[in-house]
Amino acid sequence: MKPKTPISCKAFTLLELLIVVAILAIIGGSIIVAYKGTGDAAEENLVEQRLAGMRQALLKFRQDMGYFPGEGPLGDTATVEPVVGQVTDYDNMSNVEKSLWRNHELNHWMLYSRPNDTTIANKWVYDSDAKRGWNGPYLNGKSGLLLDNAGTLASAFVGGGEADALLSVDDAFGRSNGSDDSSPLYWRVINNPDVTQNARFGRPIALIEEVIAGSPDVRVYILVSFGKNGKFEFQGLETNNGDDVILEVARVAE
Repeated sequence: MKPKTPISCKAFTLLELLIVVAILAIIGGSIIVAYKGTGDAAEENLVEQRLAGMRQALLKFRQDMGYFPGEGPLGDTATVEPVVGQVTDYDNMSNVEKSLWRNHELNHWMLYSRPNDTTIANKWVYDSDAKRGWNGPYLNGKSGLLLDNAGTLASAFVGGGEADALLSVDDAFGRSNGSDDSSPLYWRVINNPDVTQNARFGRPIALIEEVIAGSPDVRVYILVSFGKNGKFEFQGLETNNGDDVILEVARVAE
């Protein structure tokens, strides 16, 4: 009987093992980059959807009311304010605080609460026959969020902490809210036990009104997300606005 020839098993050399490890590392890194890119794209898509939803809400508001928030008689800071008792903290503000609150670019209170004209009773109450008047709320899903410590447009909204209890809408570029309730643009959670103060929220979406150069009678209403870096960098439609995400709502001739 012929003896069997033993089968030789050649082991990997150190160089071969290092090459395999390097290839696996490259493949793994590619997967991570692809996953991160997919996550960024999904976040950006959600931001665009949220801006589009706000645009539709604003257009419906104008269809019902005849004006955008802050436009025409709705911009009369002396007489237009929320119905008493309908907005958290508002009734306890000073007159100066109330004026800033009503006209703040991050505050979309008219989409949630009917404006009240203190000189004309029921002026903005919905008339079902004429199909005119406030017929909101025009946005849903606030989940009890109020924005505190907001600065003004001049400070890119982060300096000064001049406005609290804004009925803002967050974009989808999520970041930690943090535990410091004195930090700029701090989201306060009210009446929602399912959401914690330290949950991840986006930055607030601003409604900006701009006058077109050379056409002083035309005003453009623009929605602006602070972008992924969380900084308000918008300077105008025709300028470099960093990574801010911008959506034009409408152009209105006065």
